[in-house]
Amino acid sequence: MTNIAILLVIISSGFHAYWNYIIRRSENPEISTFLVSLIGGFLIFPFAIYVYFTSGIPNNGWWYILATVIIHAFYFFSLSRVYVKSELSTGYPIARGSAVGLVPLLAIILINEEINFFSAISIFLIFCGVIIVGLGTIKIKNIKQNVSYLSLFYALSTGFFIALYSIVDKKAVEIIDPIIFLFFVLAPSSLSVYFFNSRVRNFKNICSIFKKQSISLLIGGLCTLTAYLLVLNAYKISQVSYVAPFREIGIVFGVLMGYFLLNEKISKTKISGLVFILIGAFMISIFS
Repeated sequence: MTNIAILLVIISSGFHAYWNYIIRRSENPEISTFLVSLIGGFLIFPFAIYVYFTSGIPNNGWWYILATVIIHAFYFFSLSRVYVKSELSTGYPIARGSAVGLVPLLAIILINEEINFFSAISIFLIFCGVIIVGLGTIKIKNIKQNVSYLSLFYALSTGFFIALYSIVDKKAVEIIDPIIFLFFVLAPSSLSVYFFNSRVRNFKNICSIFKKQSISLLIGGLCTLTAYLLVLNAYKISQVSYVAPFREIGIVFGVLMGYFLLNEKISKTKISGLVFILIGAFMISIFS
């Protein structure tokens, strides 16, 4: 990874962690997630229109746009099943962790990226860190109770779709301006959240949440589009097999924000997971 790519991902991770903080302190996180994606799409729309009329979209670029819309739809459907079929505290870390391992694998198979030995070790350390932080102090017997075979399938499917749209993002921004592409990520994503989560499909609640939290949701929308835009630009100048795992340093920002801003506890287990992530990220920055 180049120094510019590293800087882009670090800044992006800060923005990503902050909009997640906004979601976490919301009285209805699921509706807030929908509104943040929707607002992000609205905010970038005029810029996307301008870039479209000045740069356009190549014919083969539309296939990448179609692919990311479809993959994100499957991602949100699968993620909604994770919410339903397992406890989020156990299901989501499995999804997140599996994506860290799958992105490099798919990048090698599908787009012929190469990973050196030390970078592979770095990615493995980040993978371990994500799992450790996500599961926290949950005991193994509780994991078995909270994650059925069906929920495990959906968690791994979610991780697969995260990895797959990361690969598509990487190839798309090679031929499409990231601003245009990002609009086609955010707008359909908000619709997917709406259609695949029954708890979101309540217009009265949506209006109520928006009135109460309009400023924070606007900031969240700005943060999410900025975070994603920075990552897309990092994909343009570096391998997705390095950028995607390196993005997990956002977990470190998220845990620290939870501790200082939401008074969340940080267990020794979680600290050890953060150390794994930081060591892995540091190694990627050196050896990739």
